[in-house]
Amino acid sequence: MGIWIGGALLVGWLTTIVVSINNEPPGGAPNLNALEEHTVTALHSQDADEFQLLFAEDSVADDYAANYLDRLGKTAANNSRGAVKKSADATFIVVDGPGTCTAWQVVETEKRWYLDGTPPVLNTLCSNSEKRR
Repeated sequence: MGIWIGGALLVGWLTTIVVSINNEPPGGAPNLNALEEHTVTALHSQDADEFQLLFAEDSVADDYAANYLDRLGKTAANNSRGAVKKSADATFIVVDGPGTCTAWQVVETEKRWYLDGTPPVLNTLCSNSEKRR
């Protein structure tokens, strides 16, 4: 009798895990423009969880988004603008605002677009945005 109860609990636990994994929102965005929009929206709303989901897996630490938003501050986050920029053979999402500018390279994986947390080597990305919000 105890084995049946233990087995039933194990099956229930595994079912819960599988269902929760299948119901997780997808990370990234379906296209480049949506990624730029989601990035700016997450910054404006100070939504660290949503912002974290925009990064490619293992490209940033688990608390990167929360730490970034804390450092950025509410005023700068609310006044940030996004831009899609191309430099050499790479595409970037550049977010700038009062006293700050950050560029993330964009990567496409399995038809989803993500921010890559590896900082760009180029320092020219924070001037003359091609697309402003």
